[in-house]
Amino acid sequence: MSLRRLTHLIPRHSSPSIPNVLLQSISKPHLTTTATATTAITNRPFSTEAPKKTKKEKSKKTETTTRPTTLAELQDLKRSAKQHRTKLYATKISNRGRHQRNRNLTKKKYFKTQFRSWFDPYKLHQEYLERESRRKGLPWRHRVAVLIERLPVVTGDTEGWDEDYGMLRAEMDRWGKVYPKELGFGDPMDSVVMTKEELYELLPEGFTPMPRETPADASGFLQTLDRKLKTRVYLTIRHNDTDGWIVPTLDLNEVDSGNAKKDETIVECAKRAVKLYCGGDFNVKYIGNAPMGVTMATNEELGVEDSAAFGVKTFYLRIQYDEGKIDEERLGKNVEDWGWLDRDEMTERVKEEKGEKIGNFFHYLL
Repeated sequence: MSLRRLTHLIPRHSSPSIPNVLLQSISKPHLTTTATATTAITNRPFSTEAPKKTKKEKSKKTETTTRPTTLAELQDLKRSAKQHRTKLYATKISNRGRHQRNRNLTKKKYFKTQFRSWFDPYKLHQEYLERESRRKGLPWRHRVAVLIERLPVVTGDTEGWDEDYGMLRAEMDRWGKVYPKELGFGDPMDSVVMTKEELYELLPEGFTPMPRETPADASGFLQTLDRKLKTRVYLTIRHNDTDGWIVPTLDLNEVDSGNAKKDETIVECAKRAVKLYCGGDFNVKYIGNAPMGVTMATNEELGVEDSAAFGVKTFYLRIQYDEGKIDEERLGKNVEDWGWLDRDEMTERVKEEKGEKIGNFFHYLL
């Protein structure tokens, strides 16, 4: 323990043998004792170095500018400042052209802005229809549209740069960590990196892989599942020219409409639609009970006269194809035309028949 910490333990009135000056030198080291037992305060030397500049002060230019005294000096000052700004702008433009390849000039949040520009007015219109139906005191008729989806059968096409990266990644893994042989991992240098052509050469003689493009893709035949193997396709039907291309749709049986003693759920209605259009040998998987989207249309928009309802709400439920075949004879009796269409094909047909708004709905839904 230092002497400074001991000073508060020494009672001055009970220790006359300890000089007061010594106590002061212990408790206050900056006070020094003299031969005459007097104290003298010594000033600490101050640093002669200049104070350090802050970052803001360092960034400021230390140029000494004088205020112009004549009109000519003022014009010269403005002219030089303008030349300096012009030079900076020209340098900025030249750098932009030089680094154009390294920059993505696409606007930020482009796809989000594009989606919101369609969705926000669409949502406001639906809210307006809801208020109008409540104001008039008329209910909605409900329908269920079934999105029967066939998942991709083969993997999608790989870009050339993606294949090059896979080869590079495999080669770099050969130079990775080496574990003791007792662990049984083996030496990574023993692995061989092979190209796609070299892998094809290892196939048994006479074995030919199935083509990724089917005859249906070449002919444009739509009424088969053996098309568009790399993407998702959806069962699409066409009743007549008025309805256009849609997905299988049925009215929901409800007690209020007088069609049933018990309200039917969306999944129950979807099962009924699948059996009606596709037959009993067509098996699907029901992912969930909640629909993916909803469209609303008034009787005036549909061209229907119905004083008991304000319009129609259509709920879209996605289900996935599992196995089996469609009863084409049954389906041909119910519809005029049908086919398995992918997202782009469906969106294009709907935009031509029903407009941009409904076409965008299927674009974001599928």
